[in-house]
Amino acid sequence: MEQVAIEMRNLCEDIFRKVPNAYFIFANVPNPQGAVRYMGKALSEEVCDFQIAAFEFGFELSRQISIFPNNRATLLDLYTPMEHVNENIVAYGFTKGAQPHGMKVQYGKYIGISNLHFYTTTSDGAHPSEAVYKLLAQLWSEEILQQFELGLLRSSDQSRFDVK
Repeated sequence: MEQVAIEMRNLCEDIFRKVPNAYFIFANVPNPQGAVRYMGKALSEEVCDFQIAAFEFGFELSRQISIFPNNRATLLDLYTPMEHVNENIVAYGFTKGAQPHGMKVQYGKYIGISNLHFYTTTSDGAHPSEAVYKLLAQLWSEEILQQFELGLLRSSDQSRFDVK
């Protein structure tokens, strides 16, 4: 996993050389032991090895980011909050399991929404459901807002209107 994190940093440094104002937000990966496809197998040697690999990748990614040029990168921790979700599934309104096959993506509209939309994974048992992706998007947006000012209008001599 160390090599993957190094390659990620190297690729971004290549971009940084071409776009000096670039900024990167990386994320570690959640603990795979909470995945639906591993229900009942979380303590198996294979799944424990996946958990160790996810943790080691997060550590190495954090190390690579700490040596990134000009502090132009940060790490979003997805491991910790998603661990909290897995430990408190009912409090988040989720049902641990796979949605039935054929569930339509709502794209945030939630027209005709049912409890089936709040299962933690899609019917393949591997990919997060739309509701979980929405939670992940909230984590990403919070990190982006910590790093950048978005949508802020400022008055200037060149403005055609006053910003109040």
